Amino acid sequence: MNMKPSGWGIALRVLGVLSTLFAGLGIIGIIGAMSTDDYSAGDAVLGSLILVIPPIVVAVLLFRGAERVDKWAVERAARRAAQAAAARPTPPQPALLHTQPSDESQKAKAAEEKAAKQRQIEAERQAAKEGQEAKRAERKAARAARRKEREEKRAAAAAAARERAQAEQERKDREGYSTASGDWVPPKPLGTLVDPWAPGQSLEVVGEHYRQRVFVRLLGRKPGFDQYGGVEVYGEGILVPDPNNPYGGDGAVAVYFGGEHVGYLAQEDADRYFPTLESMHGNGVLVRVRARVWASRPSAGGEVNARVTLVVPEPAGMFPSNDFPDAPYAVIPTGRRIQVTKEEEHMDVLAGYVRRGVNVDNHVAASLRSINEIRPRSSYECVQVEIDGQRVGVLTKGQSDKLLPLVRHIEQRGYVPIVRAVVKGTKLKADVVLNTADAETIDEDWLDDLGEAITDANIDKMPATTPRPDFDWDD
Repeated sequence: MNMKPSGWGIALRVLGVLSTLFAGLGIIGIIGAMSTDDYSAGDAVLGSLILVIPPIVVAVLLFRGAERVDKWAVERAARRAAQAAAARPTPPQPALLHTQPSDESQKAKAAEEKAAKQRQIEAERQAAKEGQEAKRAERKAARAARRKEREEKRAAAAAAARERAQAEQERKDREGYSTASGDWVPPKPLGTLVDPWAPGQSLEVVGEHYRQRVFVRLLGRKPGFDQYGGVEVYGEGILVPDPNNPYGGDGAVAVYFGGEHVGYLAQEDADRYFPTLESMHGNGVLVRVRARVWASRPSAGGEVNARVTLVVPEPAGMFPSNDFPDAPYAVIPTGRRIQVTKEEEHMDVLAGYVRRGVNVDNHVAASLRSINEIRPRSSYECVQVEIDGQRVGVLTKGQSDKLLPLVRHIEQRGYVPIVRAVVKGTKLKADVVLNTADAETIDEDWLDDLGEAITDANIDKMPATTPRPDFDWDD
Protein backbone atom coordinates (compact mmCIF):
# COMPACT_ATOMS: atom_id res chain seq x y z
CA MET A 1 0.00 0.00 0.00
CA ASN A 2 1.56 3.29 -1.16
CA MET A 3 1.49 6.14 1.32
CA LYS A 4 1.08 9.74 0.05
CA PRO A 5 3.35 12.18 1.97
CA SER A 6 1.50 14.56 4.22
CA GLY A 7 2.34 18.22 4.74
CA TRP A 8 3.97 17.58 8.08
CA GLY A 9 5.94 14.73 6.61
CA ILE A 10 7.29 16.93 3.83
CA ALA A 11 8.32 19.59 6.34
CA LEU A 12 10.16 17.11 8.51
CA ARG A 13 11.99 15.68 5.51
CA VAL A 14 13.10 19.17 4.46
CA LEU A 15 14.50 19.80 7.93
CA GLY A 16 16.30 16.39 7.80
CA VAL A 17 17.92 17.35 4.48
CA LEU A 18 19.07 20.69 5.94
CA SER A 19 20.52 18.93 8.99
CA THR A 20 22.34 16.52 6.70
CA LEU A 21 23.78 19.40 4.68
CA PHE A 22 24.93 21.05 7.88
CA ALA A 23 26.74 17.85 8.88
CA GLY A 24 28.35 17.67 5.40
CA LEU A 25 29.58 21.25 5.75
CA GLY A 26 31.07 20.37 9.14
CA ILE A 27 32.92 17.44 7.62
CA ILE A 28 34.26 19.62 4.81
CA GLY A 29 35.42 22.27 7.30
CA ILE A 30 37.20 19.76 9.51
CA ILE A 31 38.97 18.22 6.51
CA GLY A 32 40.03 21.69 5.31
CA ALA A 33 41.34 22.68 8.74
CA MET A 34 43.35 19.48 8.99
CA SER A 35 44.81 20.04 5.50
CA THR A 36 46.11 23.48 6.63
CA ASP A 37 47.39 22.04 9.91
CA ASP A 38 44.95 24.21 11.86
CA TYR A 39 43.39 21.10 13.42
CA SER A 40 45.17 18.29 15.10
CA ALA A 41 43.70 14.79 15.25
CA GLY A 42 42.22 15.47 18.66
CA ASP A 43 40.65 18.70 17.42
CA ALA A 44 39.21 16.80 14.45
CA VAL A 45 37.60 14.24 16.73
CA LEU A 46 36.19 16.97 18.98
CA GLY A 47 34.90 18.90 15.96
CA SER A 48 33.19 15.75 14.67
CA LEU A 49 31.46 15.22 18.01
CA ILE A 50 30.13 18.79 17.92
CA LEU A 51 29.55 19.63 14.26
CA VAL A 52 28.95 16.28 12.48
CA ILE A 53 27.42 13.63 14.68
CA PRO A 54 24.59 15.70 16.26
CA PRO A 55 23.26 16.94 12.85
CA ILE A 56 23.34 13.38 11.48
CA VAL A 57 21.43 12.07 14.52
CA VAL A 58 18.88 14.90 14.15
CA ALA A 59 18.48 14.12 10.44
CA VAL A 60 17.82 10.42 11.14
CA LEU A 61 15.21 11.31 13.77
CA LEU A 62 13.50 13.77 11.39
CA PHE A 63 13.25 11.19 8.57
CA ARG A 64 11.81 8.59 10.88
CA GLY A 65 9.33 11.12 12.31
CA ALA A 66 8.22 11.98 8.76
CA GLU A 67 7.47 8.31 8.06
CA ARG A 68 5.44 7.96 11.23
CA VAL A 69 3.49 11.15 10.50
CA ASP A 70 2.65 9.89 6.98
CA LYS A 71 1.50 6.54 8.35
CA TRP A 72 -0.67 8.21 10.95
CA ALA A 73 -2.28 10.42 8.30
CA VAL A 74 -3.09 7.38 6.10
CA GLU A 75 -4.63 5.46 9.00
CA ARG A 76 -6.78 8.45 9.94
CA ALA A 77 -8.03 8.72 6.33
CA ALA A 78 -8.89 5.00 6.31
CA ARG A 79 -10.89 5.33 9.53
CA ARG A 80 -12.85 8.24 8.12
CA ALA A 81 -13.63 6.28 4.93
CA ALA A 82 -14.83 3.30 6.94
CA GLN A 83 -17.06 5.49 9.08
CA ALA A 84 -18.55 7.06 5.97
CA ALA A 85 -19.21 3.65 4.36
CA ALA A 86 -20.91 2.44 7.49
CA ALA A 87 -23.21 5.48 7.48
CA ARG A 88 -24.52 4.64 3.95
CA PRO A 89 -27.49 2.12 3.73
CA THR A 90 -26.73 -1.46 2.55
CA PRO A 91 -28.42 -2.39 -0.77
CA PRO A 92 -30.57 -5.56 -0.76
CA GLN A 93 -28.81 -8.79 -1.80
CA PRO A 94 -30.33 -10.99 -4.52
CA ALA A 95 -31.67 -14.39 -3.45
CA LEU A 96 -29.21 -17.23 -3.86
CA LEU A 97 -30.16 -20.13 -6.09
CA HIS A 98 -28.55 -22.68 -3.74
CA THR A 99 -28.77 -22.87 0.02
CA GLN A 100 -25.45 -22.14 1.70
CA PRO A 101 -24.38 -24.60 4.40
CA SER A 102 -25.07 -23.57 7.93
CA ASP A 103 -22.39 -22.35 10.29
CA GLU A 104 -22.72 -25.51 12.43
CA SER A 105 -22.03 -27.86 9.49
CA GLN A 106 -19.09 -25.74 8.40
CA LYS A 107 -17.69 -25.81 11.93
CA ALA A 108 -18.22 -29.60 12.15
CA LYS A 109 -16.52 -30.13 8.80
CA ALA A 110 -13.65 -27.87 9.80
CA ALA A 111 -13.33 -29.68 13.13
CA GLU A 112 -13.34 -33.06 11.36
CA GLU A 113 -10.71 -31.87 8.89
CA LYS A 114 -8.66 -30.51 11.76
CA ALA A 115 -9.01 -33.78 13.68
CA ALA A 116 -8.05 -35.80 10.58
CA LYS A 117 -5.06 -33.59 10.03
CA GLN A 118 -4.12 -33.92 13.70
CA ARG A 119 -4.41 -37.72 13.46
CA GLN A 120 -2.23 -37.71 10.38
CA ILE A 121 0.31 -35.56 12.18
CA GLU A 122 0.23 -37.90 15.20
CA ALA A 123 0.61 -40.94 12.93
CA GLU A 124 3.57 -39.34 11.19
CA ARG A 125 5.10 -38.47 14.57
CA GLN A 126 4.53 -42.02 15.81
CA ALA A 127 6.03 -43.48 12.65
CA ALA A 128 9.01 -41.16 12.96
CA LYS A 129 9.37 -42.11 16.62
CA GLU A 130 9.19 -45.82 15.82
CA GLY A 131 11.70 -45.34 13.04
CA GLN A 132 14.08 -43.59 15.42
CA GLU A 133 13.57 -46.32 18.02
CA ALA A 134 14.21 -48.98 15.38
CA LYS A 135 17.41 -47.21 14.33
CA ARG A 136 18.49 -46.93 17.97
CA ALA A 137 17.72 -50.64 18.46
CA GLU A 138 19.73 -51.48 15.33
CA ARG A 139 22.65 -49.37 16.53
CA LYS A 140 22.39 -50.95 19.98
CA ALA A 141 22.26 -54.45 18.48
CA ALA A 142 25.21 -53.62 16.23
CA ARG A 143 27.20 -52.36 19.23
CA ALA A 144 26.23 -55.49 21.20
CA ALA A 145 27.26 -57.69 18.26
CA ARG A 146 30.61 -55.90 17.98
CA ARG A 147 31.12 -56.14 21.73
CA LYS A 148 30.23 -59.84 21.68
CA GLU A 149 32.58 -60.40 18.75
CA ARG A 150 35.38 -58.65 20.61
CA GLU A 151 34.66 -60.68 23.74
CA GLU A 152 34.59 -63.90 21.72
CA LYS A 153 37.90 -62.99 20.09
CA ARG A 154 39.40 -62.21 23.50
CA ALA A 155 37.99 -65.45 24.91
CA ALA A 156 39.30 -67.41 21.93
CA ALA A 157 42.70 -65.76 22.28
CA ALA A 158 42.74 -66.48 26.02
CA ALA A 159 41.67 -70.09 25.42
CA ALA A 160 44.36 -70.48 22.76
CA ALA A 161 46.92 -68.98 25.15
CA ARG A 162 45.79 -71.38 27.90
CA GLU A 163 46.00 -74.31 25.49
CA ARG A 164 49.49 -73.26 24.42
CA ALA A 165 50.53 -72.84 28.04
CA GLN A 166 48.99 -76.19 28.95
CA ALA A 167 50.65 -77.88 25.96
CA GLU A 168 53.97 -76.30 26.90
CA GLN A 169 53.56 -77.40 30.53
CA GLU A 170 52.65 -80.91 29.40
CA ARG A 171 55.75 -80.95 27.21
CA LYS A 172 57.87 -79.82 30.14
CA ASP A 173 56.30 -82.43 32.40
CA ARG A 174 56.94 -85.07 29.77
CA GLU A 175 60.46 -84.09 28.68
CA GLY A 176 61.88 -82.00 31.56
CA TYR A 177 63.15 -78.43 31.31
CA SER A 178 65.72 -75.92 32.56
CA THR A 179 64.68 -73.12 34.92
CA ALA A 180 65.72 -69.49 34.57
CA SER A 181 68.48 -70.11 37.10
CA GLY A 182 69.86 -73.01 35.07
CA ASP A 183 68.54 -75.82 37.28
CA TRP A 184 67.24 -78.91 35.50
CA VAL A 185 63.74 -80.19 36.33
CA PRO A 186 63.27 -83.84 35.32
CA PRO A 187 60.12 -85.28 33.70
CA LYS A 188 57.12 -85.94 35.91
CA PRO A 189 56.17 -89.56 36.73
CA LEU A 190 53.46 -89.79 34.05
CA GLY A 191 52.36 -93.27 33.02
CA THR A 192 51.03 -96.58 34.29
CA LEU A 193 52.86 -97.71 37.41
CA VAL A 194 53.92 -101.36 37.57
CA ASP A 195 55.89 -103.36 40.11
CA PRO A 196 59.18 -104.87 39.00
CA TRP A 197 58.81 -108.51 37.94
CA ALA A 198 61.68 -109.88 40.00
CA PRO A 199 62.67 -109.30 43.65
CA GLY A 200 65.36 -106.69 44.14
CA GLN A 201 68.26 -105.58 46.27
CA SER A 202 69.17 -102.31 47.99
CA LEU A 203 70.27 -99.41 45.80
CA GLU A 204 71.27 -95.98 47.10
CA VAL A 205 70.05 -92.72 45.56
CA VAL A 206 72.36 -89.72 45.08
CA GLY A 207 71.76 -85.97 45.03
CA GLU A 208 69.61 -85.71 48.18
CA HIS A 209 71.75 -82.82 49.48
CA TYR A 210 70.55 -80.53 46.67
CA ARG A 211 66.87 -81.06 47.51
CA GLN A 212 66.68 -80.08 51.17
CA ARG A 213 63.36 -78.27 50.84
CA VAL A 214 61.84 -81.43 49.39
CA PHE A 215 62.67 -83.41 52.53
CA VAL A 216 61.36 -80.60 54.73
CA ARG A 217 58.05 -80.83 52.88
CA LEU A 218 58.01 -84.63 53.11
CA LEU A 219 59.17 -85.15 56.70
CA GLY A 220 59.50 -81.72 58.31
CA ARG A 221 56.36 -82.06 60.46
CA LYS A 222 57.03 -85.58 61.67
CA PRO A 223 58.29 -86.14 65.23
CA GLY A 224 62.03 -86.68 65.36
CA PHE A 225 62.88 -84.65 62.26
CA ASP A 226 64.62 -82.03 64.41
CA GLN A 227 66.74 -84.64 66.19
CA TYR A 228 69.99 -86.34 65.21
CA GLY A 229 68.24 -89.69 64.92
CA GLY A 230 65.94 -88.20 62.32
CA VAL A 231 62.78 -89.79 60.99
CA GLU A 232 62.25 -92.45 58.34
CA VAL A 233 59.27 -93.43 56.21
CA TYR A 234 58.61 -96.26 53.78
CA GLY A 235 56.69 -96.07 50.56
CA GLU A 236 56.94 -96.29 46.79
CA GLY A 237 59.78 -94.86 44.78
CA ILE A 238 59.13 -94.23 41.08
CA LEU A 239 61.94 -94.52 38.53
CA VAL A 240 61.59 -91.99 35.69
CA PRO A 241 64.02 -92.07 32.73
CA ASP A 242 65.37 -88.60 31.98
CA PRO A 243 66.95 -88.69 28.50
CA ASN A 244 67.22 -84.90 28.08
CA ASN A 245 69.13 -84.26 31.30
CA PRO A 246 72.16 -82.14 30.27
CA TYR A 247 74.21 -83.64 33.10
CA GLY A 248 73.11 -87.26 32.67
CA GLY A 249 75.62 -88.66 30.21
CA ASP A 250 73.88 -91.26 28.05
CA GLY A 251 70.76 -91.08 30.19
CA ALA A 252 69.73 -90.20 33.73
CA VAL A 253 67.12 -91.82 35.97
CA ALA A 254 65.18 -89.54 38.33
CA VAL A 255 63.65 -90.87 41.55
CA TYR A 256 60.30 -89.63 42.88
CA PHE A 257 58.85 -90.28 46.33
CA GLY A 258 55.51 -88.94 47.56
CA GLY A 259 55.17 -86.84 44.41
CA GLU A 260 58.52 -85.12 45.07
CA HIS A 261 61.78 -85.43 43.17
CA VAL A 262 64.22 -86.74 45.79
CA GLY A 263 67.31 -87.57 43.72
CA TYR A 264 68.83 -89.64 40.93
CA LEU A 265 70.37 -93.03 40.45
CA ALA A 266 74.15 -92.84 40.44
CA GLN A 267 75.44 -92.51 36.89
CA GLU A 268 76.94 -96.02 36.83
CA ASP A 269 73.57 -97.43 37.94
CA ALA A 270 71.67 -95.20 35.51
CA ASP A 271 73.82 -96.49 32.64
CA ARG A 272 72.59 -100.04 33.44
CA TYR A 273 68.93 -99.27 34.08
CA PHE A 274 68.22 -96.45 31.62
CA PRO A 275 67.80 -98.56 28.42
CA THR A 276 65.28 -100.88 30.09
CA LEU A 277 63.36 -98.08 31.82
CA GLU A 278 63.30 -95.94 28.68
CA SER A 279 61.92 -98.86 26.66
CA MET A 280 59.15 -99.39 29.22
CA HIS A 281 58.44 -95.66 29.39
CA GLY A 282 58.01 -95.62 25.62
CA ASN A 283 55.06 -97.97 26.18
CA GLY A 284 53.61 -95.68 28.84
CA VAL A 285 54.87 -97.75 31.80
CA LEU A 286 56.92 -96.65 34.83
CA VAL A 287 58.41 -98.92 37.49
CA ARG A 288 57.59 -98.38 41.15
CA VAL A 289 59.80 -99.99 43.81
CA ARG A 290 59.93 -100.17 47.56
CA ALA A 291 61.70 -97.17 49.05
CA ARG A 292 62.97 -95.95 52.42
CA VAL A 293 63.50 -92.23 53.09
CA TRP A 294 65.40 -90.93 56.13
CA ALA A 295 65.93 -87.24 56.95
CA SER A 296 67.11 -85.12 59.88
CA ARG A 297 67.69 -81.43 60.64
CA PRO A 298 68.94 -81.25 64.23
CA SER A 299 69.47 -77.46 64.21
CA ALA A 300 66.73 -75.02 63.27
CA GLY A 301 67.44 -73.48 59.89
CA GLY A 302 70.46 -75.75 59.41
CA GLU A 303 71.19 -78.23 56.67
CA VAL A 304 69.03 -81.29 56.15
CA ASN A 305 70.68 -84.69 56.14
CA ALA A 306 68.77 -87.16 53.98
CA ARG A 307 69.15 -90.62 52.51
CA VAL A 308 66.95 -92.52 50.05
CA THR A 309 67.30 -96.29 49.59
CA LEU A 310 65.46 -98.33 46.95
CA VAL A 311 64.85 -102.04 46.48
CA VAL A 312 65.46 -102.59 42.77
CA PRO A 313 66.02 -105.80 40.77
CA GLU A 314 68.58 -106.07 38.03
CA PRO A 315 67.48 -104.57 34.70
CA ALA A 316 66.62 -108.03 33.35
CA GLY A 317 64.16 -108.47 36.20
CA MET A 318 62.19 -105.30 35.58
CA PHE A 319 59.66 -107.13 33.39
CA PRO A 320 59.28 -110.71 32.09
CA SER A 321 61.27 -111.80 29.08
CA ASN A 322 58.17 -113.30 27.45
CA ASP A 323 54.78 -111.81 26.58
CA PHE A 324 51.59 -111.93 28.61
CA PRO A 325 48.70 -114.00 27.21
CA ASP A 326 46.22 -112.43 24.81
CA ALA A 327 43.32 -113.56 27.03
CA PRO A 328 42.38 -111.54 30.15
CA TYR A 329 44.77 -112.34 32.99
CA ALA A 330 45.41 -111.56 36.65
CA VAL A 331 48.92 -111.38 38.10
CA ILE A 332 49.03 -113.00 41.53
CA PRO A 333 51.03 -111.00 44.11
CA THR A 334 54.40 -112.30 45.24
CA GLY A 335 54.70 -114.57 48.25
CA ARG A 336 56.71 -117.71 48.86
CA ARG A 337 59.01 -119.55 46.46
CA ILE A 338 57.62 -122.81 45.06
CA GLN A 339 59.67 -125.37 43.17
CA VAL A 340 57.99 -126.83 40.10
CA THR A 341 58.26 -130.62 39.54
CA LYS A 342 58.54 -132.77 36.42
CA GLU A 343 60.54 -130.11 34.49
CA GLU A 344 62.75 -132.89 33.15
CA GLU A 345 59.81 -134.13 31.10
CA HIS A 346 59.61 -130.78 29.28
CA MET A 347 63.23 -129.88 28.52
CA ASP A 348 62.32 -129.50 24.84
CA VAL A 349 60.29 -126.44 25.91
CA LEU A 350 62.51 -125.15 28.73
CA ALA A 351 65.66 -125.25 26.58
CA GLY A 352 64.39 -122.17 24.76
CA TYR A 353 64.09 -120.21 28.03
CA VAL A 354 67.50 -120.96 29.54
CA ARG A 355 69.93 -118.04 29.55
CA ARG A 356 73.56 -118.76 28.69
CA GLY A 357 75.94 -118.57 31.62
CA VAL A 358 76.24 -120.06 35.09
CA ASN A 359 73.21 -119.54 37.34
CA VAL A 360 71.76 -116.82 35.12
CA ASP A 361 68.10 -116.18 35.96
CA ASN A 362 65.52 -115.74 33.23
CA HIS A 363 62.48 -114.00 34.70
CA VAL A 364 59.34 -115.12 32.91
CA ALA A 365 55.57 -114.83 33.26
CA ALA A 366 54.16 -118.33 33.93
CA SER A 367 50.48 -119.23 33.82
CA LEU A 368 48.74 -121.69 36.15
CA ARG A 369 45.97 -124.11 35.26
CA SER A 370 43.84 -126.39 37.42
CA ILE A 371 43.88 -129.97 36.06
CA ASN A 372 43.43 -133.62 36.99
CA GLU A 373 46.89 -135.14 37.05
CA ILE A 374 46.90 -138.82 36.14
CA ARG A 375 49.03 -141.19 38.22
CA PRO A 376 49.70 -144.82 37.38
CA ARG A 377 47.03 -146.06 39.74
CA SER A 378 45.01 -142.87 40.47
CA SER A 379 44.52 -139.18 39.70
CA TYR A 380 44.51 -136.01 41.78
CA GLU A 381 43.63 -132.35 41.33
CA CYS A 382 46.74 -130.24 40.91
CA VAL A 383 48.16 -127.06 39.43
CA GLN A 384 49.87 -127.21 36.03
CA VAL A 385 52.57 -124.65 35.17
CA GLU A 386 52.80 -123.27 31.62
CA ILE A 387 55.03 -120.77 29.83
CA ASP A 388 53.58 -119.18 26.71
CA GLY A 389 50.83 -121.80 26.72
CA GLN A 390 53.22 -124.79 26.88
CA ARG A 391 53.39 -127.12 29.87
CA VAL A 392 56.71 -127.03 31.75
CA GLY A 393 55.75 -128.94 34.94
CA VAL A 394 53.24 -129.38 37.77
CA LEU A 395 53.13 -128.72 41.49
CA THR A 396 53.19 -131.49 44.04
CA LYS A 397 49.97 -132.52 45.70
CA GLY A 398 50.87 -130.61 48.88
CA GLN A 399 51.80 -127.48 46.96
CA SER A 400 48.70 -127.78 44.78
CA ASP A 401 46.44 -128.09 47.84
CA LYS A 402 47.63 -124.63 49.00
CA LEU A 403 47.45 -122.94 45.61
CA LEU A 404 44.58 -124.72 43.85
CA PRO A 405 41.70 -122.81 45.58
CA LEU A 406 43.24 -119.52 44.46
CA VAL A 407 43.78 -120.75 40.90
CA ARG A 408 40.19 -121.99 40.63
CA HIS A 409 38.89 -118.71 42.09
CA ILE A 410 40.71 -116.72 39.38
CA GLU A 411 39.62 -119.06 36.57
CA GLN A 412 35.99 -118.79 37.64
CA ARG A 413 36.24 -114.99 37.10
CA GLY A 414 37.33 -115.49 33.50
CA TYR A 415 41.04 -114.71 34.02
CA VAL A 416 44.26 -116.62 33.41
CA PRO A 417 46.32 -116.82 36.65
CA ILE A 418 49.81 -115.38 36.06
CA VAL A 419 52.76 -115.74 38.46
CA ARG A 420 56.35 -114.60 38.52
CA ALA A 421 58.75 -117.41 37.67
CA VAL A 422 62.47 -117.95 37.18
CA VAL A 423 64.01 -120.39 34.73
CA LYS A 424 67.61 -121.27 35.53
CA GLY A 425 69.97 -124.03 34.44
CA THR A 426 71.19 -125.43 31.13
CA LYS A 427 69.67 -127.01 28.07
CA LEU A 428 70.19 -130.38 29.73
CA LYS A 429 68.70 -129.64 33.14
CA ALA A 430 66.64 -126.61 34.13
CA ASP A 431 64.60 -125.64 37.16
CA VAL A 432 61.48 -123.51 37.34
CA VAL A 433 60.76 -121.65 40.59
CA LEU A 434 57.56 -119.65 41.22
CA ASN A 435 57.20 -116.63 43.47
CA THR A 436 53.54 -116.35 44.42
CA ALA A 437 51.05 -115.97 47.22
CA ASP A 438 48.70 -118.89 47.90
CA ALA A 439 45.14 -119.35 49.11
CA GLU A 440 46.21 -118.83 52.74
CA THR A 441 48.22 -115.64 52.24
CA ILE A 442 46.45 -113.78 49.41
CA ASP A 443 45.02 -110.34 50.25
CA GLU A 444 41.22 -110.39 50.40
CA ASP A 445 40.91 -106.93 48.83
CA TRP A 446 42.80 -108.28 45.82
CA LEU A 447 40.31 -111.14 45.61
CA ASP A 448 37.36 -108.74 45.79
CA ASP A 449 38.73 -106.72 42.88
CA LEU A 450 38.32 -109.78 40.61
CA GLY A 451 34.54 -109.57 40.87
CA GLU A 452 31.95 -112.33 40.83
CA ALA A 453 32.30 -115.78 39.22
CA ILE A 454 31.18 -115.98 35.59
CA THR A 455 32.30 -119.46 34.51
CA ASP A 456 33.70 -122.76 35.78
CA ALA A 457 37.28 -123.49 36.66
CA ASN A 458 39.31 -125.50 34.17
CA ILE A 459 39.24 -128.57 36.36
CA ASP A 460 35.41 -128.42 36.46
CA LYS A 461 35.28 -128.48 32.67
CA MET A 462 37.34 -131.67 32.40
CA PRO A 463 35.57 -135.05 32.20
CA ALA A 464 35.76 -137.15 35.33
CA THR A 465 38.42 -139.83 35.23
CA THR A 466 37.84 -143.33 36.48
CA PRO A 467 40.54 -144.53 38.87
CA ARG A 468 42.43 -147.56 37.71
CA PRO A 469 41.62 -150.76 39.64
CA ASP A 470 43.94 -151.61 42.49
CA PHE A 471 44.69 -155.34 41.89
CA ASP A 472 45.63 -157.59 44.74
CA TRP A 473 48.46 -159.79 43.53
CA ASP A 474 48.71 -163.21 44.98
CA ASP A 475 52.33 -163.80 45.64
